[in-house]
Amino acid sequence: HRVLSYDVLLQSIDIADVRQLEDLLIDAITHGLINAKLDQQSRMVEVLDTMGRDLRPNDIDSMMDVLNKWVEDSQKVLDTLKEVEGVAIKSFDERAANKKKLNEKVESMKQVIKKELAENDAAGKAILGSSSMVGGDLLDIGFGCMDDYDEEFRRPTSAGRKKRGFGAERGPGGRSGGGL
Repeated sequence: HRVLSYDVLLQSIDIADVRQLEDLLIDAITHGLINAKLDQQSRMVEVLDTMGRDLRPNDIDSMMDVLNKWVEDSQKVLDTLKEVEGVAIKSFDERAANKKKLNEKVESMKQVIKKELAENDAAGKAILGSSSMVGGDLLDIGFGCMDDYDEEFRRPTSAGRKKRGFGAERGPGGRSGGGL
């Protein structure tokens, strides 16, 4: 067993804060790198056991192969990420350009519509101003006389029925027939 003071550990691993040192030690214990007990009151660490780090000479070649494979795979991942980044940037730029073109078309169409509305409004006012059909006579165009219809029911009024011959066959009291 080896007992180490917090002060020695803080100096040797260049950590300025006791809380950071304790977090580091707790992580090392949690991951199984060391088997140790922390004594916060005494500011000491009792190391009971450590993970072995000795290598046999024949392990070095296989470790190098694993590390080289990791470097190759990491480079492939980086290359793929750069490629994806390029595609994403290109797509973003294309969408931004399309959005700009669409906004320009929308603004252009708004201007055309405003211009046409202004022209049609002016033409409409000119037609209405020169027409003899001003006021209530406009309602008569293709609809007959609207005054003869009840607004609520959209049916001919009694005055309209009589005027057009509806109900003329009714006798006194509104009955059909000869009146007797």
